[in-house]
Amino acid sequence: MHNKQTITEEYFENATRFHKIKGTTEVMLYITRKQFFDTLIEEIKTLSLMSVPTLIVWGREEKSIPLHTGQEMHRILKGSRLEILDEAGHCAHDDQSDLFNQLTLDFLAPHINAS
Repeated sequence: MHNKQTITEEYFENATRFHKIKGTTEVMLYITRKQFFDTLIEEIKTLSLMSVPTLIVWGREEKSIPLHTGQEMHRILKGSRLEILDEAGHCAHDDQSDLFNQLTLDFLAPHINAS
């Protein structure tokens, strides 16, 4: 998370709740160490076979999954829209919640009105 002020006691408790389950931290470390995040391209290519409007929101300060992965996802998913949020990390929806919400509403509006 880029904006450290959003990490309240309650947020931290909710975000780390799964770590209290025995073995979860070890599993997460194992997955991360196997570079799980860098292996998503095949799944993204599978998604590209679907004709679904896609909004990709990426935090410029993201440390887990590099920005180039989001840019590659955008390139593969025809007709997708990529929004890169400044001063946002992995939880861009928390770091820039007002902007994220507005982008989401703007993206959904034409699809809602079309039905």
